Amino acid sequence: MNTFRIDRQAELTASPERCHFANAPTLAAANAIYGDGTAEEWLTYVLADISEFSGTRSKLTQNQILQTARLIAAEYGHLNMAELMLFSRRFKTGRYGRFYGGVDPMVILSGLGSFLRERAEAHALRDSREQERRISSQLHDPRNMSYAEWTVIRDIQAEYSMNTPEQDAATERDAAKNRQPHAPEV
Repeated sequence: MNTFRIDRQAELTASPERCHFANAPTLAAANAIYGDGTAEEWLTYVLADISEFSGTRSKLTQNQILQTARLIAAEYGHLNMAELMLFSRRFKTGRYGRFYGGVDPMVILSGLGSFLRERAEAHALRDSREQERRISSQLHDPRNMSYAEWTVIRDIQAEYSMNTPEQDAATERDAAKNRQPHAPEV
């Protein structure tokens, strides 16, 4: 848990891709490993930091912080701690809105919805790249054949299965003749 201190936010969120795909514990895992309420407690620090950073006179109350932390942990337990630090960083930059007059927990939760859409896009992009990589490796795999090659083999096998051994031998002789280089005509 010491890794995900709020004072390390800039360092830990420098790579959004790493935040989404690194092996950081999810909120649900933090509660399972360190005990119920761990994720909520950690989120209170994140939310208090957003509140203090906002520059508004009216900050979140302890009750608002606790309720918001509980809602996030309950609704978004699948998010990992690095992703939530990335969300906090982006929220502070104004990416998901701003506060007017006071810090509003509903603006924070609405911003989290926008973050989830960006997260989904990042996962879709990663899946697309992985699919392209798999297709590319399959195309260049010498053990694979094209559909055209497969149909030729299928047709040859079908022809051979219907022929007698004498017909097969004649077909092979004809194929061998066609493969021999022709002498230039003078």
